[in-house]
Amino acid sequence: MKNLLKSLLIILITLTTFQTSAQWTKTYYVDDFGYKTEQAYLGYIAEGIFSNSATNGSKLKVLVVVDKGRSLRFKVFEYGNNPANFSPDHVIVKTKSILNGEPQVLEFRANQSGANVYLKKVEKDGMEDFIKLLKESTHISVMFRETSKYSSSSYVFKIDATGFTKAYDSL
Repeated sequence: MKNLLKSLLIILITLTTFQTSAQWTKTYYVDDFGYKTEQAYLGYIAEGIFSNSATNGSKLKVLVVVDKGRSLRFKVFEYGNNPANFSPDHVIVKTKSILNGEPQVLEFRANQSGANVYLKKVEKDGMEDFIKLLKESTHISVMFRETSKYSSSSYVFKIDATGFTKAYDSL
């Protein structure tokens, strides 16, 4: 019985460790012929909710893609599987995290293309600031607010940054 409990504890610790480090997935780009290149990026799937004039609190999935030194983007899926279609006006991205016991709130303007939202900070490069948040925080709350001439939409999700620094340093 003692050995069984010990084995179960080891399995539980192993699974917990695997889940923690497996959140951020390193994936390699492929060339035009489908062959893996040497360039990699990190991916993370976040879940949350979105609201607009047609729905309130509906399922949201966001693929967070970090390409070291090149880009940071969010691919947004409404209802969990339908790519969002952002208007050409603008998207505001706000983040909230706890650093050194204090809440930190940052605001970014974003460029968008179809279902993709690319970060840039109002006064400087947002990608670098967001990467810093991912490295220094364990959890980040993210809110997009899209406004157009005729409507407004909001998207809210959380990112678990556990294991991000190790994954990012492997790129």
